[in-house]
Amino acid sequence: MAIKWKNNKYKGILAVLLCVSLAGVIMCNLYPVFWQKAQKRIQTYQTEEEARVSKNRDVAAFTVGDDFERYLLSSIYYLNYEITPDMNAYTYLTQNYDKGKLTDSEQAGLKEAAARLMKNMRNQYVTVQDIYEYASYAKGVDKNFGSDARLLQAVYNDGVDMFDYYSSGLVISYDSRGVPDIRKTWNLDLDEIGGLSNLTECLTQATIGQLMDDNGMDEGEDYEVSYDETDEDTAINVESGTVVSGDETYLRVDQAGNDALLRQMSLPIIQNVTFVFGINGNYDSYNYMDDEYWVERVAYNNSGIATAGMVIIIAMALLALILQNIPSLELRKYRIFRLPTEVSFVIGCMGAVGTVWALGNEFAILTLKRGSDSLTGYLESDMALGQYAPAVAVFLIWLFWSCFAFGWYWLMASLLPYITHPLRTIWEQTLFFRFFVWLKRQWLRLWNWATDVELDEHLTRNIWKVVGINGLIVVLLCCIWFGGIFGAIIYSILLYVLIKKKCGEIQENYKKLLNVTQTIADGDLNASTEEDMGIFNPIRDQLTSIQSGFRKAVDEEVRSRNMKTELITNVSHDLKTPLTAIITYVDLLKKEGITEEERKEYVATLEKKSQRLKVLIEDLFEISKATTDNIVMNYDEVDLVSLIKEVRLENEDKIQSSTLDFRWSLPEEKCILRLDPQRTFRIIDNLVQNILKYSMAHSRVYIAMNDQDGKVTVSLKNMSATEMNFTPEEITERFVRGDLSRNTEGSGLGLAIAQSFTELQGGEFKVETDGDLFKVTIMWKKEK
Repeated sequence: MAIKWKNNKYKGILAVLLCVSLAGVIMCNLYPVFWQKAQKRIQTYQTEEEARVSKNRDVAAFTVGDDFERYLLSSIYYLNYEITPDMNAYTYLTQNYDKGKLTDSEQAGLKEAAARLMKNMRNQYVTVQDIYEYASYAKGVDKNFGSDARLLQAVYNDGVDMFDYYSSGLVISYDSRGVPDIRKTWNLDLDEIGGLSNLTECLTQATIGQLMDDNGMDEGEDYEVSYDETDEDTAINVESGTVVSGDETYLRVDQAGNDALLRQMSLPIIQNVTFVFGINGNYDSYNYMDDEYWVERVAYNNSGIATAGMVIIIAMALLALILQNIPSLELRKYRIFRLPTEVSFVIGCMGAVGTVWALGNEFAILTLKRGSDSLTGYLESDMALGQYAPAVAVFLIWLFWSCFAFGWYWLMASLLPYITHPLRTIWEQTLFFRFFVWLKRQWLRLWNWATDVELDEHLTRNIWKVVGINGLIVVLLCCIWFGGIFGAIIYSILLYVLIKKKCGEIQENYKKLLNVTQTIADGDLNASTEEDMGIFNPIRDQLTSIQSGFRKAVDEEVRSRNMKTELITNVSHDLKTPLTAIITYVDLLKKEGITEEERKEYVATLEKKSQRLKVLIEDLFEISKATTDNIVMNYDEVDLVSLIKEVRLENEDKIQSSTLDFRWSLPEEKCILRLDPQRTFRIIDNLVQNILKYSMAHSRVYIAMNDQDGKVTVSLKNMSATEMNFTPEEITERFVRGDLSRNTEGSGLGLAIAQSFTELQGGEFKVETDGDLFKVTIMWKKEK
């Protein structure tokens, strides 16, 4: 098992996955601890909240006086004006009056007075609320407006927290008839104004004059007002006071007359609007924690889950520093840790957002909380998982934290190269630089394509290519009109530089070609011709071919000379040996006094040596004719199986007298080939004779024949008695023996004759050596 793990090429990534899975398991086991801590925090907060609410409710009731009543009346009509769509101050305050009865100057005066009254109401609304810590909110049919939207809780009767926040307040609703109704009050003292009924009566009987008196418009005086303070696009003529259109900067207005005219109007009818007013807001005691959801969310977020998440981040960072630097794990080779810089940055940002969501947002309350609005409840009800919901929830939580851990491991592992080799990593892994390199490469390809002019049959096409590119540039310059002149100047200078550079390259390449040619002409056939020569590359290639041909011819000539020398030496030696013996024994026969037995012995030796000399001469003639193709082949239908058996029978005595163990593997059926029977017999016989001469004593010899797939193969294998310090090519040369000392019988022509006869009959002759194993394979293709 240890060896399998050591040799496993995925052991590094498996170790990382095991660690991150373990992190997910640990987090799942810590969830009960987190839940208990969150419950304790919720209970503590509930206790503190009850004490705070009890304290706030002990505050003395707010006394409603004339000042608050004036604020209330002005605020109601100002808020109603803000939520009434498509109306300005003039149209809002005069909506119940027939404006057709008014002259142009009266309408202009009313517009000025209405705008001034609404401005004063707005200023009083803002100022009083800031000073006395009041708040208000209006809810209409089409629009809402106010200083504190949280007051809507009181409108919907679910404002328990709001009632605790504002020590006092009231809710007023106007029905479709414009009748006000005080729906709710809390902690108010209305005795000073005569009770709740008097407050309702005040709202019902209010007039526009009362609004004007409450907002500082009870006295009239002339003053200058800018055009921006008049209504829309109208202005008042300075001399006549009539309405005109113009760009006057300052206008003098009869303010008292305008105010008197405005007092004649009746107040607008407020319909289907609810107003809420809060008094003495306790800004220090109210916060979002008054909501039960936020209480639980903060409790679950502070239950320790965020701390555990930070521990995982630190642990994964340290783990990455360790595992990524262990060479045997080979983690740095994985492509996932070598993503492009831009991709890693985007994934890192997404991971940071996921971390913030997991450690400080709704993830904790979603996974830790128990009930219908938790993850388990969602899976059980919405996903219809039923009893399997808890198990699926645990799996999803484990999967999230495992992915969370792997994400931070990946981030640190991806950052390591930027820390150890920042410049190289940025250059290699940034898509911008890769794009720059690609762009440069494409530009070079385009440049080489445009300037690559070969002096071959495609010369005309290359010329048209250059002319076409030049024409395209000229057309583009002409499209610039006057600017094309400067473009043409720059283009001409650039064209001169490029042409000069190209001509310089051609001159340099021409010199290289001349130098190489001169070197070869001087007899150095090993001169290098691999250098790029531009447009002269075709000539260089042809010169290389000539160089290779000369080198091959020289090598062949040297080899031929060596072979001739070696042939003469071998022939001289092999012919001289029997000839010398013949001369010696002839001299012995000439001596007197030899016995009859000695004479017979000498004659037998002479006959043996003369036969030996005859065989050598015949073999020499055979190989000479075969090499020069000066031999007549007598083809006939030959059963190769029978022919091999004849060779075995012919050499049976020699085989029996030897210590060799011949193993014959021949097919049972016939194998008919169109061959020369005499030469084929000679091939097999020569190989068998070669085995008998040079095989190791007491070794096995394997002779097999195979007829398959239209090919007939004969293989002969034996163990050499001497060391084979020659190549398969050398042993098939003429007068080459396996016994280099040439002490054994043989002409050294046996294998050469066998090879020549095999190839003359369209076969393949192959010699292989492996240590002391000598193998010959002959193959003929069967005719269809």
